[in-house]
This record gives sequence, C-alpha cells and structure tokens, in this order.
Amino acid sequence: LTAEHPMMQGNPVALLRVFDNLMSNAIKFSPVGGNVYVNLEDEDGTLRLSIRDEGEGINPKDLSQIFSHPKKISTRPTAGESSNGLGLGIVKELVEEMDGAVSIESTVGLGTTIQITFPAIPHPTVQS
Repeated sequence: LTAEHPMMQGNPVALLRVFDNLMSNAIKFSPVGGNVYVNLEDEDGTLRLSIRDEGEGINPKDLSQIFSHPKKISTRPTAGESSNGLGLGIVKELVEEMDGAVSIESTVGLGTTIQITFPAIPHPTVQS
C-alpha cells in the first residue's frame, strides 16, 4: 500500500504480536521448502491481511474450536517445534480489541489461510 491508501488504528505492540504469531504458525506448519504467502488489500473501507501456507492443513474437527485457548490441534509442526495452543486464541482477542475480525480457511493436504480485517481510516492529508 502507498501513502494515499487508507490506514488503520490499533495498538502497534498488539499488531506486531498478531503478525508474529500468524507468520510463525505459517512457517512452523509448512513443509521445508514450502511457501508462505502474505497479502494486504484495501477494499471498500476494509484492510485485509491474508497469510497462507502450504502446510498439511487443519483437520475440520479442529477448525470449529481453533480460536479457543488453550487449544492443541491434531496437526503437528513439520520440524518438531513446540506448540502450546495459545496463539490463535490470543490473536483473536487482540484483533477484536482493535475492532477487527479474524477468519480461517483450511483444506487438509493443501494448507491454511488466515485473514484479519480492520476498518480503514482515510490517510491524513498533509497540509502545507
């Protein structure tokens, strides 16, 4: 996004924690050599951040409770990393505290996409 695109208001420390958690999960659950895709869009007054991995995906029975914490899922990190099951519950709380929303889509064998959306605010114009 460039300077003329909308911005969002939020807690920078919380935003960093959200982004760090989502990126860490995408990397942790992806196969060695797999890709992680990050996309940021400005659409109709909403900023949408999507993070998609090429991991094994999340079992459908786990998806309905994925934002509960602590919630350990049946999917295991690909390199034996630790996972305490707290991350996505905390992500949801932090995003919602900043008037955002979080959603997840996953297909076993194909990977997972997590989207967070925030209301956009117009970029302030510089007055001379």
